[in-house]
Amino acid sequence: MKNLKYLEVRKDKLLYRRRVPRELASLFGKHTYYRQLQCKVGASDAEVVKAWAEAHESFEVMLQLSLTQFSDEVTEERLTRDAQHYLAFFKLSNGVLSELQKTYRIDPWDAEPVAFGRLQERDDLHRLYLHDHPNSPFDDFEQTHPPTLRQQIAQKAWEIAVSNTARVKPKRLISVSNRASRCMQVWPVSPISARNLSVFAGISRVLPSLNNGCHWPVMAT
Repeated sequence: MKNLKYLEVRKDKLLYRRRVPRELASLFGKHTYYRQLQCKVGASDAEVVKAWAEAHESFEVMLQLSLTQFSDEVTEERLTRDAQHYLAFFKLSNGVLSELQKTYRIDPWDAEPVAFGRLQERDDLHRLYLHDHPNSPFDDFEQTHPPTLRQQIAQKAWEIAVSNTARVKPKRLISVSNRASRCMQVWPVSPISARNLSVFAGISRVLPSLNNGCHWPVMAT
């Protein structure tokens, strides 16, 4: 029993406790996941191992589903986190340029040339592309010249810097429950996420994999 990873022994209960990957923290709504084992503190080693295995399998299934069924949300979370670090590097913050953008409608590179100069380079490239393809029936610049990761981070940083809110609130998309764990290790959607279209898209990707006996209860507000 002592060799069981993520096992936390307390006076009156046993817990399966481990950190949630950073890119999934907003999906889970927490940075640390824990679940009480379905056995008593004084249970036999065999009973503890069995209860631990159930908790471990539940978490691993949720982890894999999050990475596959919510891949778009995970990617967005990573990009947002990198963009916030980008802003901090240039001593900028969330919403700091919102009033300036609202008043003057200026370009990113005019507001902060050092931080967003790479966006001007991309804009110049876009203009050159349009000049060289005057007869094109549509603008396929984004498809033929996808942005680099640095450009994506800079663009996201700009969106955060001019956002109306001073702080970007992480979205809580997933609420873990034992009922869901017993139902093919799937979890209900929290009230916050029920209002977000990305969540509905994620649910629609997951639902085909469920049995008829499984349900996705939405928590009441």
